[in-house]
Amino acid sequence: MLTRAELNIDGLDPFYLASVEAVEEAVINAIVAGEDTPTVKPAGKICRGIDHDRLRAIFAKG
Repeated sequence: MLTRAELNIDGLDPFYLASVEAVEEAVINAIVAGEDTPTVKPAGKICRGIDHDRLRAIFAKG
């Protein structure tokens, strides 16, 4: 005899929301942790890390 079990779709919304928020936080943390780094191609250039003060101002508006 086979049985069938289903998840309540409405019960999954909090899990999706938590996943989205966790990914958003991870991306922000990665951006903030970035530092100025010399490039390989083209050589001699610098890839700048984000300006923390500007980022704070953006989030303050939000």
